Amino acid sequence: MADSKPPAYPLQEGTYTVIAPLRAASGAQTYELPAGFDLADYGSLIIWCEQFNATMAWSPLAQ
Repeated sequence: MADSKPPAYPLQEGTYTVIAPLRAASGAQTYELPAGFDLADYGSLIIWCEQFNATMAWSPLAQ
């Protein structure tokens, strides 16, 4: 995870949090959020591919 870099577009430093590398390309998965992480601070969740610098999926977070 330390080697993960966010997309070069259009995200600004401090507007995202890297949670964890994807464990599998399909199927249900569960990830623990860091202590103090507040979903209310974010508007969406993305699955981003570092190799291709591409968003693979996204979902808005309900408030």
